[in-house]
Amino acid sequence: MKVLVLGAGYMAYVTARDLALSPKVTEIVIADPNQKNAEQIASRIKSDKISVRRVNITDRGNLVKALKGTDAVTNCIWYAYVMDVMKAAIESKVPCVDLGGTYFDTLKKLEFNDLAKRTGVTYMLGCGLAPGITNIMARHGANKLDKVHEIHIIGGSPPLKDFEMKFLYSPHTYLAQFTKEAIIFQNGEYKTLPPRSGREYLRLPPPFNQDVEMYYTLHSELATLPHTIEGVKDVDMRLIYSPELIKVFNLFVDCGLTSEEPIQVRGFSVAPYEVLTLCLTKHMDRRGDRIWSTEVIGEKSGVKTRVQIYIISEYHEAWGVAGVGYATGVAASIACQMLAKGDVKMKGVVPPEVCIKPQSFFEELNKRGIPIYETVETIRKVGGEAPASKAVETSRKVGGEAPASKAVEKPRKIRKVRFLRI
Repeated sequence: MKVLVLGAGYMAYVTARDLALSPKVTEIVIADPNQKNAEQIASRIKSDKISVRRVNITDRGNLVKALKGTDAVTNCIWYAYVMDVMKAAIESKVPCVDLGGTYFDTLKKLEFNDLAKRTGVTYMLGCGLAPGITNIMARHGANKLDKVHEIHIIGGSPPLKDFEMKFLYSPHTYLAQFTKEAIIFQNGEYKTLPPRSGREYLRLPPPFNQDVEMYYTLHSELATLPHTIEGVKDVDMRLIYSPELIKVFNLFVDCGLTSEEPIQVRGFSVAPYEVLTLCLTKHMDRRGDRIWSTEVIGEKSGVKTRVQIYIISEYHEAWGVAGVGYATGVAASIACQMLAKGDVKMKGVVPPEVCIKPQSFFEELNKRGIPIYETVETIRKVGGEAPASKAVETSRKVGGEAPASKAVEKPRKIRKVRFLRI
């Protein structure tokens, strides 16, 4: 299989490195507007499968030419250019997967669904960690139920004991998630809420053992899950932030540092946002773990049932990448290989929860040291009019060779995650 990786940044490195380890992938082209960046990635991976080329993302003809002749494309370019790539992928009739974008970017991409169907091409939306793995976890939970009523996604890094300005991924994304209005799906309708609303407190289980705050956010899962999971009435996503980071970000907002409107500084026109993100970039630190959970609530055989599927994305020592980056890049690589092999039959602009079988995807993640776990809990009345009580709860690994036992296999692997509301 010949695959193309668009981009030469952090995520492109992880995706290309995972692709290079696959025996079925015979050729990998890393294409970027800056060829030197692509060459740097190739030199780090050191695989004879890899070649590089310069490509102009905004030149449709140049981009289509680069895409043709490949079996599949992974788009790791910054999401501001995702529409350029999608249009080129449809025109070149090459299946493509991207890492997502904002909620509104996803809506724009879905408008090209009919065109992609007529062309006979698959463009997979957002198949990294979140969106991506979170969507597939939602599908897995829904498949276990007869009726689905609610989906709640939670993600984030537990705060450090001593506050430290630290970003596991681009500060651009942190700021967007923090300052943009949130979108939720409630009682069958979309609602727009102010930034940093819906605060809720959680008690995270071992090994974290911390009280954390989480807030509604703007995320692309909300653009598809209310439509792809039949019957669901409530869908939302919250991110975990430390109280200290909330105070710092609030100060940035109050001072106008998150504004994208240019101001005059010593005769130069400067956008405060650009200065802020440039300064915050030096605080990026790949070492850190994140926890992600997709909770699906509904009914099974007439009994209220809660399925919680979760992942701990840990720092990858050998590759020197944060857990969130490793899981995101690996998920994109798996999806790209599925497209190249023809395992994904659905045509059009499609989210991963409708075109990927969860079990096979989880098995691939497990092979790469990314286990997925689940907890299934039923709640029923006992003894007629008696108060509802919890029935037997089970917890196991999903996608491994055998179900995991209740015992802890090794440090920092949570067997059963309980996001307890405080």
